[in-house]
Amino acid sequence: MTLWSGPVNLDEVRIRSHYTLIPATEELNQGVLASLSSGDPWLVEGTTSRGSYLLFASDLDERSTNLPLTAALMPLMEWMASRWGDRQGTEGDVIAGMPLSPPPGTTSIRDPAGTLHPVDDTQPFRTTPAAGLYEFLAGDSIIQVTAVNAPREESLLLPIETGVLRDLLPGPSTLVTDSARWARAVFSAGQGPEIWRWLLVAAALVLVAESLVAASGPSPDKFRSGAPPH
Repeated sequence: MTLWSGPVNLDEVRIRSHYTLIPATEELNQGVLASLSSGDPWLVEGTTSRGSYLLFASDLDERSTNLPLTAALMPLMEWMASRWGDRQGTEGDVIAGMPLSPPPGTTSIRDPAGTLHPVDDTQPFRTTPAAGLYEFLAGDSIIQVTAVNAPREESLLLPIETGVLRDLLPGPSTLVTDSARWARAVFSAGQGPEIWRWLLVAAALVLVAESLVAASGPSPDKFRSGAPPH
């Protein structure tokens, strides 16, 4: 092979037989990742209405190529399955809120909460508000799992500017920068009548009533058991 700039070293790979790939458009020509010494394309990527594809011009067996017998096979498979196969975000990072492209045959998607969403595999799936694992199903079988991450901004611990914070908060707000003032600033205005005093009075009355009942004791019997009255 000649043209190849991928992350896997294919210098030792030899092609014994291959299918002829004839580019029909200029776009397909631009998608050639690796060519044979004859100039014929051997590894081609592209995109259709159903999603992206990666096409080899020979079977991955030892009769067509020595690739299965070289150390490059597993790194190439890993690159195909993870790095190249994930076209959703930068360096394989899919962020919550980004659309997902269902693989062909997908009938539904299960979100991280376990909710099942019927889908059309020709349309992007846009209901991705939560981070977690999204399962792509064909009937009852899981055919792909995609990890969706929380936006990086949610892990940014730098203090927000006061002006930006005021714009984000609806209605009037009081911003306190000194932690010593928090106690005075939080709940500075009551939202209703205070009832703790009434509760304290009620508790005191209950205690007084219990004390009076306990002090009074049982009433003395006027008649002893078995003794006649005078």
